[in-house]
Amino acid sequence: MRISPAFTLVLVAGIIQTGAAIDTHSKSVHSQKVNAAAMQDATLARLQGAAKLANRSAYAWEATALQMALTAHDYPTAHQIADSLNRSPEAGWEARYFQALFPMGPYSVDPKLGPLGTVQFSPDGKLMVSLTEGIRNSHAQVAQIWGFGGDHKATLEGVWNIHFTPDSRQLVTTGLGADKVKVWDASTGKLIREYPKPQPSELMAAANGRFLVQGFQPTWFEWTDMATGKSTRITPGGTFFFVSPNGSYLVASPTHEGLSIISSETGKETCRLALPPSKRRGGYVDYDQIKVAFSSDSSKIGVAMNDGGCYVFSAKTGLLIADCSGGWGSVRYLKFSDDGTRLAAIWDGRDLCIYSSDQGRKLATIYPPGLKINFYGNLESPTDVSISRDSLRVMALNRDGTVGLWQLPVAPNRAHLVPAGASYYEQMAGQPESEQTEPDCILRGHGGPITGAAFSPLGWHIVTSSEDGTLRFWDFHDLDPVKQLRGHEYAVKQAVFSPNGKFACTSSEDGTARIWTAGYGDQVAVLAKHKFQVSASSFSPDSSLLATASQDGTAILWSAKTWQPIRTLSGHRFGINSVQFSPDGKHLLTGSQDGTAMIWNVASGNSMVLAGHKFAVVTASYSADGKWVVTASADGTACVWDAATGKRVQTLAGHRLALNSASFSPNGKWIVTASEDGTARIWNTSTGKAVHVLKDQGWAVKCAAFSPTGWQVVTACADGSAAVWKVSTGEKFVSLSGHTDAITSVSFSPDGNRILTSSEDKTARLWDSVTGRQVACLTGHLRGVSSSEFSHDGSLIVTASKDCSARIWYSYSRLNY
Repeated sequence: MRISPAFTLVLVAGIIQTGAAIDTHSKSVHSQKVNAAAMQDATLARLQGAAKLANRSAYAWEATALQMALTAHDYPTAHQIADSLNRSPEAGWEARYFQALFPMGPYSVDPKLGPLGTVQFSPDGKLMVSLTEGIRNSHAQVAQIWGFGGDHKATLEGVWNIHFTPDSRQLVTTGLGADKVKVWDASTGKLIREYPKPQPSELMAAANGRFLVQGFQPTWFEWTDMATGKSTRITPGGTFFFVSPNGSYLVASPTHEGLSIISSETGKETCRLALPPSKRRGGYVDYDQIKVAFSSDSSKIGVAMNDGGCYVFSAKTGLLIADCSGGWGSVRYLKFSDDGTRLAAIWDGRDLCIYSSDQGRKLATIYPPGLKINFYGNLESPTDVSISRDSLRVMALNRDGTVGLWQLPVAPNRAHLVPAGASYYEQMAGQPESEQTEPDCILRGHGGPITGAAFSPLGWHIVTSSEDGTLRFWDFHDLDPVKQLRGHEYAVKQAVFSPNGKFACTSSEDGTARIWTAGYGDQVAVLAKHKFQVSASSFSPDSSLLATASQDGTAILWSAKTWQPIRTLSGHRFGINSVQFSPDGKHLLTGSQDGTAMIWNVASGNSMVLAGHKFAVVTASYSADGKWVVTASADGTACVWDAATGKRVQTLAGHRLALNSASFSPNGKWIVTASEDGTARIWNTSTGKAVHVLKDQGWAVKCAAFSPTGWQVVTACADGSAAVWKVSTGEKFVSLSGHTDAITSVSFSPDGNRILTSSEDKTARLWDSVTGRQVACLTGHLRGVSSSEFSHDGSLIVTASKDCSARIWYSYSRLNY
């Protein structure tokens, strides 16, 4: 059956979005994928207008490849193609639209076997193996094989050591004691062959058609051919050995006078590592205390000496590639990223340093708060710290059952350019090294300590295992901000998206507005014509113009093509607090500290003054049809004005203290106001009378907004609480509890299913508008979040913070679920 491009993208959207928590014995992950596909008939008509993306010639190959991958049920490949499609420079809001259609979250599977131990992906990323947590030298473990999406493949009993072959087709396992070496079909769990296990020995590596075991007393190594069962043993000599991932060579110190690379085939030394002179006085190095790590392709060797030296060597020549020394004390843990471009080292001070493995340059210093250090000062588990395949994320397990994720500053394959004449802060932002204490995001959801975590080789997923007996799967699109927008020197007041979804604009107290691409977060332009802080900005409905408003009393119109100023609008005597285009884009509305609002003709620059308030106009906004304007003032009143004549039609009086916001319902029949007096009020636009007084706990109401349907109103307060109310009755529908400080902004998603809040508690949160359940907590900002906003298609969120940065997120994340 041929799959249409529109249906293909719909199905991929359902497949690549991770789902809500699932018990595999009651509801399979596949059922969610089937349900997502079943929704195609109901949404196809809605999609046809937006599915032009798949029909563009630039995406013809992707559409065909997607069909082939889906037909073959090759979901990892489908995910990879869909991801490249979404990240294409030509991809607009349509690509993100498909992702937003199926809002799901991180899902879990429960093997029903009790506490889980480690978990690992196959080299191709299509399979995973989890182990029940056993006690070493007491009993063996049970291995569970899982497919992509969490579908259970097989159960292997009596497993202690387990290795995938490089082609991911087979698993090689051993148990405890005199158990045999067994080879299994990785996709079915069927036993293929078993071999006698030399005693005492341990499985070290698996190659295509062979496996390697290490014996003791004295140390020896033995390759066994899986086809013939013939074994070849070598006894290289020495007291300690480190085996490369592919088993082709060993790193050893046969004479305690240096490190050698020894072939596991012949037992002969191929070369010596060119170790620099010891950094310790007297030159003594304790080789029994060194740390050795290998890149996944076995081409690089990382060596940390107990004298404080940390180096990267070529496995082929033994020559020094990079010197990563310079940390405090000696290295307790050493690990390469999956692609081998970065090296992670934990020093005595528990600071985690990330280095370029080619240059030795320190890229970042991270301070994970919950690293589990044992009695000997070493990391308890080698999976406690990992670097993603794209080398942009660091993952560390915490003692409290959570996982911290840090986003590294610069990708190895992307140049980080600092423009000429950049300020000190811009130069610092351009430096590749950074220090981070708080993680960019935290994975929560397990009911017990996490025992293992792994990045997918494909680069888009994380799997975590826990003592609560579950595996949990996470999608990067659900975890990380698309981009951190850094460059402002002072607090960012506001961030908004353009209606076409291509750009984001941030307004800052440093007197500038900055333009960023919505997809990648790359800085496009710096708009620096205002004399004082830029308090607000607004794009025209067709995205061709941008207006910025400043506390210098002016608004400036900018071309969204050249980002050059078109016109400066001067007329207010004091600073401007808000700015908004009319729905037809022909006029601009500003509200000022001078107690007036002004309507400007965009083409001519002529203005009309709306005067009548006694104190500052806090906000001013248009009705959806553009016929009316409502202004909210610090004098405790709101006024309704005729947008054509500037005549005041209604004065909404009743609040006892200053107003913080006022806005129209989508049909223009109602207005909601939020006040410092602890109430919000719903007003009839025609009569100017208050219909309902919404009072929750008495704290100042900082903001209020209507739902897209106009049936609901959400209010947000200074104590961090929010509530949803029925417009028809004024009754509280549901409470939103979670913020610990004042809420600074609140809004509904375009489809009305989600509510977005931002707070002084350094977070923004997503809520289910019907149940009030917290859907996501967007963490990472170091200071209060000033504002948050959905993109016009609902697929992205932008947050602005007092930490001088803004962040772009995928809107249907399930972070901190």
